[in-house]
Formats: sequence, C-alpha cells, structure tokens
Amino acid sequence: MDELEIRYTTKDIADKLGVEAVTVRKYALALEKAGYNIDRSDGKNRSYSATDVMAFQYMQSIRAQTSITVEEAANLVAHKNNTATAAETDIVRSEADPLRDQYTAILAAVQQLIATQQAAPTLPSPEELRLERINDRLTERRIERQLEREALDLWAAIPAKERMRKVGLFRKEEDIEARDRFVRDYVDERYEERIRDAYGISDVNN
Repeated sequence: MDELEIRYTTKDIADKLGVEAVTVRKYALALEKAGYNIDRSDGKNRSYSATDVMAFQYMQSIRAQTSITVEEAANLVAHKNNTATAAETDIVRSEADPLRDQYTAILAAVQQLIATQQAAPTLPSPEELRLERINDRLTERRIERQLEREALDLWAAIPAKERMRKVGLFRKEEDIEARDRFVRDYVDERYEERIRDAYGISDVNN
C-alpha cells in the first residue's frame, strides 16, 4: 500500500454516498465475500482507497438502476475489478483511464443484466431509499445497544475488587474508564459479526 495514498474510513465513505455507516459495512462485507480485497489499517479496521470509493459508487449506481441484490452487485464489481487488475499487472497505469475502463465494463454488464430481465425492474423511490437508510440505522443502533447490554452484564460479573479503584485513602468506587473501555472493546470485537448475521451475509473467511 502506497504510504502517500489518501485513505478513507467507513464514515468517510458513508458521507460520500449519503448513506449510513452500516450500509457501507454491508457493501464491504458483500465485496469481500465476492473476492474483492479491502485493506485493513491495523489488521482490524478497514482502510479504503480511491479505487474502493469508486467500487462503492459503482455498487450504489448499479442498485439504483436495477433490482439486483447487494450480493449480485458486489459480484459484478468484484469480478470486473479482479479481471482488470490481472490484466494490468505489467502495465504502467494512469490515474483515471483504468478506473473509467472498469466502470465501462461494469455498466456494460449491468445493461446486459437489465436486457435479460423478463420484467422491467421497479426502481426504488426516494421514499423507499429514505426508509432503507432509516432501517439500516435502526439495525445498527439495535446491534450496538444489544452488545453494550451484554458487555455491561459481563462487566458486572467481574469480581468487585477488579472493577473498583481507590479514591483517597479509605474509599473505593467503580472504575468508570475501565468499564467504558471494556464495553467499547467488546462491541468492536463483535459488531461486524452481528452485522453479518443481521443481513444474512456469510463470513468471507469461511
């Protein structure tokens, strides 16, 4: 990975697409399952490149033009990206043309898909897209709250002497910072798995 290359977070992508972060994670999981590689900055958190941004934009565009699922759109994008990458291994690339070539190939595949559909797809209305974003956000918050409750229950089961800290010479109180850190780590470690379960997406490593 080029150290000088600009990298983007999940929130950055969500802002660019005008969607919730949970939608970006859903797209990323589908792309990875389809064989598309996304870097992880520390082995855990995804770190997106400009090419990844365009991949998400392609997926969003495909879904806006057809009735195909997230997984089907991800398969199209991943296939075209991997094909283009293999063909360009020994070629000096410009910054724009290869990306345009990939986009052209993806759109051609989408047009072919549309032509083979027996009935014209019903495109989502602005209201339907708004409801989808709301549902994604509600799903994200429901999962976060559930994980937080689980973490707090586990924290409460830890022996009191491990949860408390000294305050002055004779008094102890719960270590709030340690508790919050425990909850945050618990949520971070399990959040993506719960998202996969919520949307029925298999683990890409399985």
